Parts: sequence; C-alpha cells; structure tokens
Amino acid sequence: MSQVKFEEFQSQSSYRGFDDTSKMVKWVIKYSGGFIKSKIGANYFLLGVFVVFTILSLFTIFSSAGKDPLNGEVPVDQIIP
Repeated sequence: MSQVKFEEFQSQSSYRGFDDTSKMVKWVIKYSGGFIKSKIGANYFLLGVFVVFTILSLFTIFSSAGKDPLNGEVPVDQIIP
C-alpha cells in the first residue's frame, strides 16, 4: 500500500484577510473627516445622498415638463409670413 497523505481543507483560513466592504463605503469613511466612523454610518450617508439626488432629479424633471423650452420665443427662421 502506498502512503499518501492528504492535507485537510480549511475553508476559513483562505478568508481571513477578506474584507467585504465596498470601495465607496471605504472612501466615505476615509474622507468624512472623522464624522463617519462605521460601515453602517457610511451606508446611511450614501442612502441619504441617493434620496436627495433622486428628489432633486424628479423635481427638475417635473418642474420643467410643462414649460416651453424657448420661453415662448419663436426663432426668426421659423416665422411663417
């Protein structure tokens, strides 16, 4: 019989240095000036930024929907005599 040794597979040893934090969350924590210190705080901040920009976008879209882009002025080359 041959003497073959198998190494046991340790699944957790390969994931010791694995960090599942996104780059955007790391960036917010790094550049917040100490105001945001945790992943949860950074996630709430990013969620707030998303909500604010969504509201501003919707406000801009719907406030300009009924307006004439030329402010009622007709270009000279489109006037029919």
